[in-house]
Amino acid sequence: MEQYFLDSSFIIAYIREKDEMYERAGELRNKYRDASSFFITDHILSEVVTFLTKRDGKETAHKIGFGLLKSEIKILFPEEKDLEQALGILKKFDKLSFCDALNLVIMERRKIKKILSFDSDFDRFPGIERVY
Repeated sequence: MEQYFLDSSFIIAYIREKDEMYERAGELRNKYRDASSFFITDHILSEVVTFLTKRDGKETAHKIGFGLLKSEIKILFPEEKDLEQALGILKKFDKLSFCDALNLVIMERRKIKKILSFDSDFDRFPGIERVY
């Protein structure tokens, strides 16, 4: 079973019909649905819920947040050393968010090589395959 990390850009596109990548996100989810394990961090959950609260309201954000918690997606929690390593990555790369740096650290620790994301920032990192 292949492992995939889900970036907030993918999750938001998958659930928001208004998103320009909505159809593509659905295609990708259907393609990998049965033969894959999916992972996010608590930081991804936070990004998605915060984005949806601002754009679509608290009710939608609450519904989607609980949906993610109860789904087959495994939520990974960073350790202190992960946070420290992410801060080191953040210092080295322009235009990279802390959440994205943490994604990279967690993916490395869990040996997850593929990320479903519409964020091209991940293309800069060897050993990571962005699926989009």
